[in-house]
Amino acid sequence: MVPVLVAPLYVPAVGYLHLRGWTAARFDRVARIMEKLSASLLAALSASLLYLLLRRRTRASIALLLTVAYAFGTTTWMVSSQALWQHGMAELLVIGALLLLTAPCTAPRALAAGLLLGLIAGNRPPDVVLGAVLGVYALFWAGRRLAPLLAAAAALPMFVVLFYNLPWPRISWAVTA
Repeated sequence: MVPVLVAPLYVPAVGYLHLRGWTAARFDRVARIMEKLSASLLAALSASLLYLLLRRRTRASIALLLTVAYAFGTTTWMVSSQALWQHGMAELLVIGALLLLTAPCTAPRALAAGLLLGLIAGNRPPDVVLGAVLGVYALFWAGRRLAPLLAAAAALPMFVVLFYNLPWPRISWAVTA
């Protein structure tokens, strides 16, 4: 899921390489820079969303202190911001889901929460348990009216991952003479 979700961030890099030329050295340099920038953006975004989540429960000073502890006291900044590991995206998806699930339920929020819960499971298979626990809460949060929408949105990324991992017949594009 990580490469698919961060792919839009690479559009400027592809444009730069298209204009300057796709040499191996330039490609390697741009790829390294983009990976660091993308990973740093994910880590910073997860910390920002955590601050917003904590602000719902506590004062701004406490929320800021806890966010700084999360960002610098855990592996979030030291590891997640250095490369595009799965757990950096997992942090962002879980915090985003929690942010949605602690707000009043609306149809757009139920759709977004379901999508994030499905992405949690698709991003890192061991996180299925965490996504399932949050999903059970989300079903109660959404209520009878919006639970089907939430479930359908959660199923979408899981079906994409399942479809990708199914054994399909290989198509050979080689021309036989």
